[in-house]
Order: sequence, then C-alpha cells, then structure tokens
Amino acid sequence: MRTLVLQQPGTFRWDDRPEPAPAPGEVLLQVERVGICGTDLHAFDGIQPFFSYPRVLGHELCATVLRPTGALREGDRVTVEPLLACGACYACRHGKYNCCARLQVLGVHTDGGMRRRMVLPAQLLHPAGNLPPEQVAICEMLSIGVHANRRGSVGAGMAVVVVGAGPIGLGAAQVAHAYGARVAIVDAVASRLELAARLGCERTLHVRETDVTAAVGDWTGGDLADVVICCVGDAGVIVGAVDYVAPGGRMVLVGLTDRPAPFIPSALVRKEVDLLASRNSRGVFPEVLRLVRERLVDLGSMITSVVPFADAAGAFAADRRLSQVKTVVDLSA
Repeated sequence: MRTLVLQQPGTFRWDDRPEPAPAPGEVLLQVERVGICGTDLHAFDGIQPFFSYPRVLGHELCATVLRPTGALREGDRVTVEPLLACGACYACRHGKYNCCARLQVLGVHTDGGMRRRMVLPAQLLHPAGNLPPEQVAICEMLSIGVHANRRGSVGAGMAVVVVGAGPIGLGAAQVAHAYGARVAIVDAVASRLELAARLGCERTLHVRETDVTAAVGDWTGGDLADVVICCVGDAGVIVGAVDYVAPGGRMVLVGLTDRPAPFIPSALVRKEVDLLASRNSRGVFPEVLRLVRERLVDLGSMITSVVPFADAAGAFAADRRLSQVKTVVDLSA
C-alpha cells in the first residue's frame, strides 16, 4: 500500500506498507481526500512542538467505508474526528476529551491519512452523505472554528473580531456570521481579506494599513468587540488583540505559540476580560455538517488547490504561496 511518510523536516519518502486489518470496533476505510493543515506545514518545517518523526501526515480526512460496521454501511462517505483520547484521565472523565492528558492526534502523535487505506475506531467517523469529498475532508478544519465560537458563546447581534484570515480564521468567521454575529476580520494579506469579505465579514482590517483598535471602536460605536477570536500563533499579535475586546468581553485563543505573551495584568483586570483557550474541538461534528449542508458556511471557496497523491510532497512547497488558502490532496486516482 502506497504511503507518504515525512521522514524528517523537509524530507518525504514513499513507503510500501501492508494493507491494514480492522480490530473489533474499528472500520476499514479507503482514504479519498486529505487537507493540508498548518500543523502539517509546521511539521514539514520542523517547528511543530508536539511532533515526532517519521510520521504519516494527514488529519483532515474524507474516506469511504469499505466494510460495514454498526450503523456505517459499505460505501458511506465519512469525515473523521482525528482525536484518540484515553477515556480515563481527568479531562476525559469530565467530557473534555479534546484536552486528554494522553491525547493522540492523527498525523501528529500517530500516523494519519496520507495512505490509500487505514483503520479507525467507528466513533470517530461521521457520515457526510453526498457532500463533495474536498469539503468533507476539511470539515475537521471547520470544527476548530465551531468550537472556538462555542467557547466564546458567540450569538446573534454580537460584534466579533477574528484575528487571522488563514483557513482556521476564515472558518471561525463564517461560523460567527452563521450564528448571527457581525464579524470583522484582521490580517496582513489583502487577498485573504478580500475572500473574507465575500464570505460574509462586515469589516476587513489590514493590520499594516489600519489602526485596528480605532477601526474596531468606530465599527462598534465605541463599544469594541463582544468577542475576539485570535487564530494567529504570534505572541505580539495575541497581546495586541486584548485592545480590541470590550469591557466585560471575551477573548478566545486558538493560535499556538511557545513564546511568552507578556500580558499587562491591569489591561485584563480593568476590562474584566474572560480569557479562554480553545483546543481542537469536541462534540461539534454534527453541527459542522449541518452548517455545510445548509450552505451557511462555504468551504468550497476556501479550497484553492486540489493535487493528486503523486504530487502531495511538492504541494508543501507550493502551499507557501500567499495565494493559497487550502490545498487538498486527492488519493482517489
């Protein structure tokens, strides 16, 4: 079975591996599409802090069921929740399996989907009906935005500022808009801000050309944002985004960085900001599929390239172009 392996930072190799056999409770799958995520790109660069090599990448997945199991029938198209939790630690016992102390994420801590076939526990699979396979693959990406909106208790009539117009930020912004919020988005790439406007963002703020705090104040009549969702893994950007939050508002951190973020405590205390973290997602895949099926979120407009499996390694260099938003690998050929 042809398998693409990230051997070490910057180096892929092709392996021929045995066909997998499902154990009880597992489902044999034909992998159809794999989205390339920022986590994958960081692993390629050698800057993913939770990563070990060699590794088969791929946690944004669309697959087809090859053998019926329980409610899943042969031929069902599924999206995958790529979190393998222990079920026994404090977080798991309290229903927060996305924070599992021994969490294994497909394609990060254990091998992912850059291979023709794989087996996965049935509970990770969510039937996607006849949705386009490229969109099914990146439902996992959208799950991050749904979870972030839930963490921020985003609702109708709120003013929400999303920092970062990458795939995660664009997804989070669309979810907020679908929930009836007014959405502004901040980024430094004009083409992504233009896409954000087409996807429903009321204001697009170029961070290098705009005083963002003043612009958010103007947009909200001086109130600032009810919720800020920060999808950028940069300590300076995260600290600066505190200025966009209204007194009594909420700030949700999605982007990852290991660098210290030097918050001034008085800036948080004075406004009594609720500072919330958002990790992966939990229990949101039915909602993700609803949003996509009802066309409340447009995943198709975020897909800028679909490449064949044979060209997947080269896509990691091509994906660095700022014109690219989301690249999907097609394994079906």
